[in-house]
Amino acid sequence: MNQVKVFDGAGNLKEVISGEKVSKQFWATVTSSNLKASQGWEGETRECKECGAEFWAETKTQVFCKRNVPQGKQCSKIFYARKKAVKKVEKVCANIKCSNAFMGDRNRRYCNNPCRHGTDKKANGR
Repeated sequence: MNQVKVFDGAGNLKEVISGEKVSKQFWATVTSSNLKASQGWEGETRECKECGAEFWAETKTQVFCKRNVPQGKQCSKIFYARKKAVKKVEKVCANIKCSNAFMGDRNRRYCNNPCRHGTDKKANGR
């Protein structure tokens, strides 16, 4: 760092601080905790929304821990994948010859056991 000149209110030179001394003062006062405090956030302990483990929140909006869970994915990815998953409902196969009950999403029509797409068209004569 460069040397710093300190002046009084009248504009007279009061002190000259060497670059080495300025550097030491700077690194003595500036640390990562001081930087976070100056940004208005010191962090806090919270409970993970997915796994329930306590973690240190680095931002005000953080609700998931960053550790890897046994599946090898982060808690946030697991939570949003489950939230986005298509709900399964009990349905009856649309094939007239089959009529098996199965679990599928709302758009699925065939049980695929062994029914396939188009088999009911032949049965209905379409």
